[in-house]
Amino acid sequence: MLFYLAAALAVLLPWYLLYDPSVRYLIPVYPLYAVFAVEGLRRLTRDFSGRMGGLAGGALAVAALAFPVQFGSSGDEWKVAFGARSWEESLADRLPEQPLWHHLGPGDRVVFLAERDRLHCPAGIAYRSEWYPVNRWGNDPARWREELTRHRITHIVVRDEALDRAPLIGALRDRLELVERRGPAVLYRVLPEPGRRP
Repeated sequence: MLFYLAAALAVLLPWYLLYDPSVRYLIPVYPLYAVFAVEGLRRLTRDFSGRMGGLAGGALAVAALAFPVQFGSSGDEWKVAFGARSWEESLADRLPEQPLWHHLGPGDRVVFLAERDRLHCPAGIAYRSEWYPVNRWGNDPARWREELTRHRITHIVVRDEALDRAPLIGALRDRLELVERRGPAVLYRVLPEPGRRP
């Protein structure tokens, strides 16, 4: 048990301190959680036998295994899990920018401005503007031109919430080509510097 607690704390403490904690970052601790749950259930139910033991074990298993999952599900997850709805349809409903991702591939390098969906974006590298190195670029168009080239950024995704970035995007129009708008998100392709080969 002490081994599990030490291993779990090594994941949970940094997760808790993240700027934007998400359950997906806890995936590495799930195998340990499963081992701990099985061993805990074995110890808790060893005094039970027969039907009562089975019921006690089943009740504890449901409670333990359901703990990481929010009970406030919309039901959409179940439809996708049982094949009544496609994964793509579900994502398109929940994430208006989801259809933009078909323009991107593993070779792309993207900067997100007010966008957060790095999990579903297929780009090989995706930087959020709040994080290093983009958070160091400020709103200076000259610095952005330099950094877009240096980091070989191929695309920028801008959500409508990034109101403070509108002047920056306007100043970079000669380096940006509109690819597509979906809901509150716009995808731009970064053009090479004039006179520079891509």
